[in-house]
Amino acid sequence: MSTDFTEYHAEAFGRAVAFCALALGIYAIRQRRWGPAVTAGVVLAAASGTHLVLVVVVVIALCFAGAAELLRDEGNRARLMTLRQGVVLAAVSVFLGALIRVFAGGSFGLGGASNPSGYAAIHTSFDPTFYLFTGKFLPLGAAGSGHWYVPPARVVGDITAGAGIFWPAWGLLLLYTGCVLAAILLFVLVRTDLRTIGMIGAGILAGLIGTALFFSYHYQVYIDGTFAPRRSSIGSAMSGSCWLTGCARIRPAARGFW
Repeated sequence: MSTDFTEYHAEAFGRAVAFCALALGIYAIRQRRWGPAVTAGVVLAAASGTHLVLVVVVVIALCFAGAAELLRDEGNRARLMTLRQGVVLAAVSVFLGALIRVFAGGSFGLGGASNPSGYAAIHTSFDPTFYLFTGKFLPLGAAGSGHWYVPPARVVGDITAGAGIFWPAWGLLLLYTGCVLAAILLFVLVRTDLRTIGMIGAGILAGLIGTALFFSYHYQVYIDGTFAPRRSSIGSAMSGSCWLTGCARIRPAARGFW
């Protein structure tokens, strides 16, 4: 699912913690109790100590889960309970995440991305991050088209390639269109808690693509410009598993629906 898990990295542990926070957050939104919401906020704050990018992806996915639950709710009281769970989760994670930053010391997460000017101090005519990562020389400014380090279409293609999908552009367009239709069908036809799983899968994918495009547009060195696509394979696999799990429930649910 991800080649990065073949080596021990702090960020790999942070990914696991972040996805645990996603599972706990979905449970908290559905259960409408204080305890699960506080627990999910604590775990999400812990994940922010090692992997901020994936925390952003998880937050986007939780927003999609919350929106799906709001659409599913009947009555203002139920919607207020869903909003309360989201507010509690967010407040706990922001408060504890800030405490972690204050007492941990050192530099803020994403040190290279938050201060890319530090790379300029090396005074080389080639991209030092590309050399350290691949052992090859790439002239500065050689990658990308215009302001993008990696063109948007290639960013999306790299994300699916990380999950083992090597399709042409028209094939990827059909794939993503099918994912959107699957999420809609799941929400309309399935009457159990699985009806929101398609929306959650869409949230994970939207978070991955959004962060990947942001990094490619904002940074002009290899490590930062390709940060998200190189680390997105596990998220893509999780998105796919969400849709496949939900689609397995469409047929029996559809018989009862019709």
